[in-house]
Amino acid sequence: MDPNRIENDLAQLRARFPRGNPALLKQYYEESACDMKLTMDFLLADPSIVEDGTVSTPYMDGHAHGSAHFAGQPGGLHPEAFQYNALPASSGTVLYTVPQSQHETCLGCMNPAAPGELFCSQRCAANQLNRSPLVLLPPLHSVRAAVEKQFAAEWRHNQDVPDVHYIYAIVSSRVVNERYLAHRNTVERQRNCQSLGLKPGNEQLRWHGTRRRCKLGDKGETQTCDDEKCALCSIIRSSFDVNRFGKSWGRFGRGIYTSATSSKSNDYIRNRSANIFKLRFAPPLKPVLLSNVIVGASKHLERNADKLTAPPDGFDSVSGEPGQALNYDETVVYTNSAIRPAFLLMYA
Repeated sequence: MDPNRIENDLAQLRARFPRGNPALLKQYYEESACDMKLTMDFLLADPSIVEDGTVSTPYMDGHAHGSAHFAGQPGGLHPEAFQYNALPASSGTVLYTVPQSQHETCLGCMNPAAPGELFCSQRCAANQLNRSPLVLLPPLHSVRAAVEKQFAAEWRHNQDVPDVHYIYAIVSSRVVNERYLAHRNTVERQRNCQSLGLKPGNEQLRWHGTRRRCKLGDKGETQTCDDEKCALCSIIRSSFDVNRFGKSWGRFGRGIYTSATSSKSNDYIRNRSANIFKLRFAPPLKPVLLSNVIVGASKHLERNADKLTAPPDGFDSVSGEPGQALNYDETVVYTNSAIRPAFLLMYA
């Protein structure tokens, strides 16, 4: 992560988009893992998205009952500020930040949500987790709009963007949250990403397509199944597990693969069932996950490195760059604690 390269890239973006808000330009650059080509592709599709007003992405200082106090730190992965931020390790659930200008109803009850949150309190979020790790975002919810906008903007294949039917927030367990936060803190201490204007640990949002062997995510279907071969349910229940990589071949070795290109993740989705007839007449919806990923210092590679089982020395992840072996980007982490699912999108 070369500070001079980052500053040079940001200067080029400011020159290329003179009407763009510098804070928004920086956020989209960070969201693209500091990849200039991805950032340009994203912004050239709709330059108006960086011509908004000033950006304020809140970081949450956790309080015992979900009351929100925000420290006004700069930065963020997305201008709509729907980044999945965590409470302290002592709390059993994770809440999400939403635009502070929005006044939303709690997703777990009919009370007003806490400022900048999806739920009114930690207790309400914990109750939701007891019911299901999935909670449907209403059609007019500001977070749903932000996630859907990102899905469409990052659909880069030469085909129509699919229609999004449902978007769910994923409430993770305490074990998953604490493991993830510990890893993020470790990477931040080692890399000091915030000194470069990045999120702690260079946290990013990335897409992941996987296998579904049930109807989870279809209308009214929010309970995970017990089929051990259903990767989607396994990820939503207990997050990602690099051991499920098995004997598969990976361009950058044995790791957990994500992408900043939603249409690339679409290629890896499989809707299958042990009972084929049962799913034959089901709505043809496809599931894709949007996850938090601790990118840290990422090694950029253009050629295959299929023997890797960990990042190269001095790095925390691998970023596959298009041009040689790849047509679209990939981000790979090699430890379960470096990634956590945040949203499930169902589309067709």
